[in-house]
Amino acid sequence: MYRFLLKILLLTVTLAPLSACGDDDPIGNIDDKPDKPGQETPLAHRTVLVYMVADNTLGTSFGSDQDDLNEMINGAKEGSLNGGRLLVYHNRPKTASGNPPQMLEITKDGMKVLKTYPDDPSVYSVDPERIREVMADMKTLAPAEDYGLVLWSHANGWLGATSDADDRYRAFGDDRGYHITVQTLAKTLEDEHFSFVYFDCCLMGCVEAIYELRNLAPIMVASPTELSIDGMPYDRNMPHMFTLDTDMENAMISAAQNTYNYYKDKENGHDDKCQIAVYDTRHLDELADASRDIYLTLSSIHPDAARVQCYNTPYSSRYIFDMENLMELYTTDRTDLRDAWTAAWRKTVVYGAATRTGIGNVYFDRYCGLGTFAIDQPQDITWRGYNTLQWWKDVVSYAPAYQ
Repeated sequence: MYRFLLKILLLTVTLAPLSACGDDDPIGNIDDKPDKPGQETPLAHRTVLVYMVADNTLGTSFGSDQDDLNEMINGAKEGSLNGGRLLVYHNRPKTASGNPPQMLEITKDGMKVLKTYPDDPSVYSVDPERIREVMADMKTLAPAEDYGLVLWSHANGWLGATSDADDRYRAFGDDRGYHITVQTLAKTLEDEHFSFVYFDCCLMGCVEAIYELRNLAPIMVASPTELSIDGMPYDRNMPHMFTLDTDMENAMISAAQNTYNYYKDKENGHDDKCQIAVYDTRHLDELADASRDIYLTLSSIHPDAARVQCYNTPYSSRYIFDMENLMELYTTDRTDLRDAWTAAWRKTVVYGAATRTGIGNVYFDRYCGLGTFAIDQPQDITWRGYNTLQWWKDVVSYAPAYQ
């Protein structure tokens, strides 16, 4: 049975927020000596990898990577690993002495280094080769019955490259100014499968990104808006990541609720803005079919398409909008198509929650938990590579208005 919770709470804003899209060293014991090769490693019930790309303002200016490592260590000390293993690929902020990336393991006794990667300044943590290397290391260093993945960094949703020659311009990650597109990320991870993927980064809860990456996991958690600098409260969510239940839907709903309540309750001085959702990717094909049926009825570009609820901040280009609001606009005279789309959406977005305002003081009059791009002029079709996305090819391109 699929559950859908959608709630918007009006909160009083008292602090100016910082977008993720202290600087203390992590607590606990740190062992810089990796495990000896050749030792037989027991099979864990689940290994969770946090792919932490922090050589950017999150690490250099805010120390968010260290804060989250502290939360993980605290959570492990409280017994939340439940027999699983927690790895962190830590792409650390560079210093004069180098500071190369490391594979860390968080245990109940603290943190230890499993592997230090070559400090080659020409290798970025958003390079497909490095990502594949880390995935292989995860399976070798911490083999498990199944795996979970957290993608930690800056992100920009579906935004693509400005040219075919530069496919690392936008989407997930920020390693010294380099990124990876959702298409390249999907191709890089095409042989991987996880029990869940949690996007601890901004703007990845749009249908274009989720659809591109849908084969990675049956359950995904993401924010369709910009996420606060604090990101996920790891100590609260680790028990759900390492649940013994093989069906991760309820576990990830609980994790998303924890994240939402962490901000809604406005504890410890952090801001009170959060929009988050949980997606069952097994129903994305049904959502694609229902959406395509709607786009097939569009004989002209709708003049009000870009006037629906926008999800991203006003100081950047408007490129993620409330999908339900947009589909309602397109089905004014076709309630049958709207009802079919709503049924598919409710199966796909199994949880959604939002505070009334978001980062950049975006006001949420509408929130369905799933964002999308709204085309309101012909040049939008190719803007930032939109027509290279699989969602465009499988769904939006069928609109007669866009031929």
